[in-house]
Amino acid sequence: MNERVAQIIKNPEDFIFEFQFNDSAIKLRPLGDKDVKNLSNFLESLSLETRKYYMLDSFDEKMAQSLRDDIGKYDKARFVILFEDSIIGIFEFSFDLVSEDIERFSDYGVALVQGKDCRFGPCISDKFHGKGLAGTVFPYLITIAKKLNQKRMILWGGVFVSNEKAIKYYLKSGFRKIGEFINTDGEPCYDMILDLG
Repeated sequence: MNERVAQIIKNPEDFIFEFQFNDSAIKLRPLGDKDVKNLSNFLESLSLETRKYYMLDSFDEKMAQSLRDDIGKYDKARFVILFEDSIIGIFEFSFDLVSEDIERFSDYGVALVQGKDCRFGPCISDKFHGKGLAGTVFPYLITIAKKLNQKRMILWGGVFVSNEKAIKYYLKSGFRKIGEFINTDGEPCYDMILDLG
């Protein structure tokens, strides 16, 4: 098990955040063993457009069960946002860099560092798109990355050039574009990176 993932599993209370959003209580916490049905409902509710950008093999209970079963097995940590006890977002960190990312970033003149740089991927419920939730929760995600001794975050799989809303959000959150590439599905994507300072 990855040491950062082990840290989350050993001390989950260190990675729970409660805050207000539009006068409602919101909780950000690690994905848990009992979240399958709730996560399944979230995945099934996603629009076709959101599914295009949040690329999973399926958006059903089988995928929710797989994500739950992966807790502690690999280098990935997943956090969920809860609103009125419903999952309305998932944020993923991957702490082991893949050779494709390392090589691509090297071509941009950026040397990624195993153990210090992580991949990051978000997905928010369509009901909350454009309402400021992602911006409100992002400082807590930075806190999580820093607690896990990460120095930089890159976008997991980049961001589709066509996903203008996401690009605007990332730029506003402090990410910067450093290159463009074509993904395995033939889609043009930007690579972006955030220095956590």
